[in-house]
Amino acid sequence: MQGDAREGKGQMQSLLRGLEMLRHLVEADGPVTATEVAKALELHQSTASRMLATLATAGYVRKESYRSYAPDYGLLSIALGARPHFSIMETPRRAMQEAADQVPGMTLSICMLWRQELIYFLRSAEGRQPVLFEGHGYPMHLSAPAMRLIADLPDSEALELLEHSRARFGWARPHPHVPADPHGVIEVARSNVTFDCLIDDGYRDVENYVAAAIPLRPYDGHPVALALHGPRDVASDDKLRLLLHEARREVETSIDAAH
Repeated sequence: MQGDAREGKGQMQSLLRGLEMLRHLVEADGPVTATEVAKALELHQSTASRMLATLATAGYVRKESYRSYAPDYGLLSIALGARPHFSIMETPRRAMQEAADQVPGMTLSICMLWRQELIYFLRSAEGRQPVLFEGHGYPMHLSAPAMRLIADLPDSEALELLEHSRARFGWARPHPHVPADPHGVIEVARSNVTFDCLIDDGYRDVENYVAAAIPLRPYDGHPVALALHGPRDVASDDKLRLLLHEARREVETSIDAAH
């Protein structure tokens, strides 16, 4: 019995390590070596090499050269096959497109906070086919929807999210208005919320750009926000808030109707 338990625990650890390895390969800027994988995941190099070989045999990893590895099409096949299981990519599609058509030049999207990272759905703009899904990640402190969700969180949870984001993406400050630390982000986020909408207006003096967001009801238990961004001269603050409230109503109505 003890031997079976140890074997089961070992198999579970191998599975988790394999999944961590796949995520590392997906998030890498290019092909990586077994040595780099082993170092990143704190594994012995021989263990990393064996696991990469197993994943390659299964079609989830391919060898780019003698020593480097990259994701293979098996991962893409799984992702595409899973699409019907995520109705958020389809149910509010018409409502999103109709809302985007009201603000030519701007882009509307749904942003979900999932396990301390951002996933964007249905990026919509006038006259364009929507981008159904973007999951490459984005720094929390530079994201209007993330800041809107952070504004409603307790300090401890907000700080944890921002510190996790900083560890993963760094803390770029493309303009002076970007807060220098997580505490500053929380303060700015909360001060920029009016009538339930956050408008990131710090770009006004540096370029013709604005980003805004409003929370939606949680989806499958995850926090979600509706985001709008584009040229600053397309709409006033009041119009941005009105558009977001109207779009929220239509998106949530479409989701309710499907359930």
